[in-house]
Amino acid sequence: TSSSSLVNLGAGAFKDAVKLTSFSLPTKVTVIADDVFSGCINIETFNVASKLTSIGNNAFYKCEKISSIYLPDDITSIGDNAFYGCKALAEVTLPDSITDLGDYAFKDCENLTSITIPSTVKNIGNGAFLFCRSLKNVTIPNGVKELSTYMFNQCSSLSSICLPESIETIGY
Repeated sequence: TSSSSLVNLGAGAFKDAVKLTSFSLPTKVTVIADDVFSGCINIETFNVASKLTSIGNNAFYKCEKISSIYLPDDITSIGDNAFYGCKALAEVTLPDSITDLGDYAFKDCENLTSITIPSTVKNIGNGAFLFCRSLKNVTIPNGVKELSTYMFNQCSSLSSICLPESIETIGY
C-alpha cells in the first residue's frame, strides 16, 4: 500500500513489481506517470482516492488481473496503452471530465463488455479498443467527428454501436 504523504509517482516506479497485488492511491497524487504499474501482472485491486487528472502511457500495461477501476471525476486524459493487456478488466466508467483517450488505451482488454464514451471526449486514439473480444455495446457521443484506425478491430462480440450524427470519418 501507499503512504498518505505521497505526492508523485515517478515513471516506472513500480514497473514489473510482480508480487504487488494491491495499491491505494492517496489523495495528493494527481498524475500517474508513464509505466508506473506496467508489468505488475498480479495487481488485482487499485483504489483511487485522489484528484487524479491523468494516467500516463503504459501506466497499467499488462496488469492482467485488474477487473475494474474507478476513474475520478477530475481525470482528463488516459495515455497511450494505459490499460493495454488488462485482460480481466470488465468494467470501466469514463467520467465526464475525460477529453483524450490515447492510442491502444484499452487494447487487449478481453473481458471489457461495454463502454460509454462521454460527450467531453474529443480525441480517441488509434486502436483504442483493439482486440476487446467481449465488447458488446459502445456509445459514441455527439461531437466526435472521427473514429480512428482500428478502433474496434477484432471486437468479435460487438453487436451494438451507437454513432452520433457528428461522425464524418470512420477509419479502417
